[in-house]
Amino acid sequence: MHRGEHAEQITLPLTAVMLNSLDPGRVRARGCHAVTIGHPVSFGTDAEFDIRFIRFLREALSCLLTVKWSLATSAPADISGICHLPPPSTPASGDADRWRRGYGFGHCYYRRGPGFVHVVDVRDPDDAARFLLDEPAAVEAFGLLADAVMLCDVPPLAGELAAQLADAGLLLQIGAWATLLPHRLERWPLPCTAV
Repeated sequence: MHRGEHAEQITLPLTAVMLNSLDPGRVRARGCHAVTIGHPVSFGTDAEFDIRFIRFLREALSCLLTVKWSLATSAPADISGICHLPPPSTPASGDADRWRRGYGFGHCYYRRGPGFVHVVDVRDPDDAARFLLDEPAAVEAFGLLADAVMLCDVPPLAGELAAQLADAGLLLQIGAWATLLPHRLERWPLPCTAV
């Protein structure tokens, strides 16, 4: 990785191990506002990689970190389920173009407060939804699912919640791996009157 004045360049091909240690919060804390991924991202051969990369995009969005990347293959999931995450910059292809057209900040996010999680999903305006988790065990299970997890390793309650979130389109599962889709909204990037 190379750091510019306000951007970080990832010049090596990404791996699941690299993604496991790449923390957008730490990148942002170093003063970087953007990450550029030098090699096109390929999905479909490693479920762990696919989930970790989607998690990376989600966490980058939570930190308001711009990600410049390109898509080498088809997307890892239905575009309508991931269109709220930073889309690929290039190339001009079916999935990349649909992802860019569908992208919108704040279309699928959650806010966490003391003892609750509030999820807002407006990726499909005709099927917009809001969810509130306020039972302590459910809030804890939601937090576990924010990581890239193997579903066979999570406690039973987290597994049940994962199934419900997947049914609602709020959790991406590829093989045995899964992660939440909504990003954590800690603050609006613009004044509320401009949103």
